[in-house]
Amino acid sequence: MSAGLDSIAAVELSTRMSERLNTELPSTLLFDHPSLRSIADSLSVYDEAEEVLEPKFETAQEPRYLMQRPQRAKAQSTTAVVETISSTLSDILGTRVATDAPLMSVGLDSIAATELTNALAERFDTELPQTLMFDHPTIDAMASFIAETTEMSVAAVTVEREAMPTTTMAMAVMTSRQDAPDRVFLASRQIRCTIPGGCHDPPALKELGLRAWTANSHWPVSRLAAVELQGTSAAYGAFLAPDAFAADAAFFGISRTEARAMDPMAMLVLATTYGALSDSSSNSRAKLANAPIGFFLGAGGSTFSKGLETASGNATKAPSVYSATSGALSVLSGRLSYTLGLTGPCQTTDTACSSSLVAAHQAVSALKLGESPAAAVAGVMVLTVPVSVAFSAAGMLSALGRCHTFDRRADGYCRGEGCGAFYFSTEADDVAVSGTAVQQDGPSASLTAPNGSSQQRLIEAVEAGNGPSLEAHGTGTALGDPIEVGAATRALCKGRERGSAAIQCTSLKSNMGHLEPAAAAAGLASLVVGPLMASVVAVNAQLRGLNAHLSSIVSSKPFQMPVDVAPRTTALSGSRLSSFGFSGT
Repeated sequence: MSAGLDSIAAVELSTRMSERLNTELPSTLLFDHPSLRSIADSLSVYDEAEEVLEPKFETAQEPRYLMQRPQRAKAQSTTAVVETISSTLSDILGTRVATDAPLMSVGLDSIAATELTNALAERFDTELPQTLMFDHPTIDAMASFIAETTEMSVAAVTVEREAMPTTTMAMAVMTSRQDAPDRVFLASRQIRCTIPGGCHDPPALKELGLRAWTANSHWPVSRLAAVELQGTSAAYGAFLAPDAFAADAAFFGISRTEARAMDPMAMLVLATTYGALSDSSSNSRAKLANAPIGFFLGAGGSTFSKGLETASGNATKAPSVYSATSGALSVLSGRLSYTLGLTGPCQTTDTACSSSLVAAHQAVSALKLGESPAAAVAGVMVLTVPVSVAFSAAGMLSALGRCHTFDRRADGYCRGEGCGAFYFSTEADDVAVSGTAVQQDGPSASLTAPNGSSQQRLIEAVEAGNGPSLEAHGTGTALGDPIEVGAATRALCKGRERGSAAIQCTSLKSNMGHLEPAAAAAGLASLVVGPLMASVVAVNAQLRGLNAHLSSIVSSKPFQMPVDVAPRTTALSGSRLSSFGFSGT
């Protein structure tokens, strides 16, 4: 349908294909099998077809009666079916369509879809449902369905003869979930990121974490209201370069018109997550089609759906046919599964600043339950002016435009944007996930105030051992940091012997700001990639003098906030990552 075939044309295509192939196809052929390839795959060549239609018997007696059957052609070859569907569709649309292209996205509306279905039903001489295009939305999918339909039609011939006992059989097959795996793994080599500071790959992220660099700046002048924000705490942020939003829309089958209407977060998710899923082979995208891979996305904070602005800062135009889906958070994850053909669980999670880590927890849980053998996890954020203005008015942002994590200058955080993506599976890989947990603060001092006791219970709920590293939430607020560190020391230093290696606590937010729903994605990448690649402890870029409230908390405890690069003396095993949302999750 993406090639221009509407519902009427789809019915016509089905009718004509039924006629050409001399078989019955449902009028819903296009919806059941939406590409030429899937239609072709559904029709196979069976050398035994003639024997099924005209059975031979080894008994001495000749058959007394053969049930009259419709005259049908031998099952068609996949190539022939694809060609029949393609040519029928071409007659309707006036152009050829890729066999794996969703037909509605190429221009097939509901009227043309009905026409296509009727045409295919006539050409294949079989009944096709009117929902064909919606059930099988590409030519490839249609071909698979039609092959199955014609195969069943041939196999349904009933033969009765004398001296042959009649046996009735009923068989039910239930597909159950696979056995629950014991462990879940993360592939460090497949981590992908698009993060401020030019971090597009693990080596760049490692360098950022090992240097006292910051990617923060003023709002780019190209974005809406950048000048109006000057002199306020909303004037700062950690921004992506313009080319970060310049992914090849055509590669993902997205028209220029739709791409212009899309939330800029959508293209970041597509490009970054595809990088985490794909391999080096040229047909990696083909391998992903119909794979039972899940996708769990952490996202939120966008004002795009309200028509306030785009990533480039240009005000959105009048509503179009893409407006309803362009800014929907649910579509951010659904679009990737749809585009790549993933069939595993798919959802977007918005728990504010903890969204990415909650998404990772959901992915790990799904894999352990056997709902999917693998899953992609991503977090994404793109800054918009209205949200920055609101957060500034609430007193949440730093007047200096920095996340002074653990530092005496802590006065709020600096917002950042970016995307990080990961590949989790049940197959053994280099990073094992020891445990995850999600809880809620419950009663707190206020709706958005952190609760140290709740944070401690959460950390203790993850039985991963007292590892050497903690990538903290660490936004750089005067009381938020001490509350978090206090909870961490109570949970992790309890029972830890004096003289044992100290826990090294860091926060990447001091380098690139707080990416809010994508913060944990950046933190997880830093925790896994940085130490594994460098075998050293990262630094807290903004730590000059320790927050006065922290001094008494960490005093005499094996807990440190490093300010200099140091060799790692212990194994990575048991390292942790925390992420807390301002809603309490």
